[in-house]
Amino acid sequence: MSVEDERVLARVDDLRCVPAAVRFLSCEPLVGPVGALDLAGIDWVMVGGESAPGARPMQIEWVRELFRACRKSEAAFFFKQWGGVQKHRTGRELRGKTYDEMPVAKRRSDRLQAVAMPSDSLQPKSDCALPPDADSNLRSASLRRRFALSAVLRQRASRRSKLRAGLGEQLSVIGEIV
Repeated sequence: MSVEDERVLARVDDLRCVPAAVRFLSCEPLVGPVGALDLAGIDWVMVGGESAPGARPMQIEWVRELFRACRKSEAAFFFKQWGGVQKHRTGRELRGKTYDEMPVAKRRSDRLQAVAMPSDSLQPKSDCALPPDADSNLRSASLRRRFALSAVLRQRASRRSKLRAGLGEQLSVIGEIV
């Protein structure tokens, strides 16, 4: 999920509602502060500045805010680059060190459980709902994304059960032949 500044922090709440082995934020290009970012449920944060002609500068305090939030929540921190028009000159060190941390993926059984949930548990959870004062366009777009994800996951679970049922029938026929 891309989070460039504090204007789009609602995306982080949407990300928390997605069943995934690793939830990560791509804070690149980081073009503004993110303020008090709650990283609960987020495994990895990648940070980088904008790089291209006309690139907006990234402030060190914005990067430090994210670094502190990662340490507080035990999320992995990956610092990609400072950016700028000539990014090879600005480098990728933060306080004289490179940060290439990678997240620890959840156990395979946890991922399977998240994908194979009953269809009613795929509906958006009440704790994933947007606040009542959220803009109605944002609310409807966010809900559409959640329901679309729910539909995809239900379809996958349905396909899996059909495949398992078909495989079971084939195995029983083979057992009768043998």
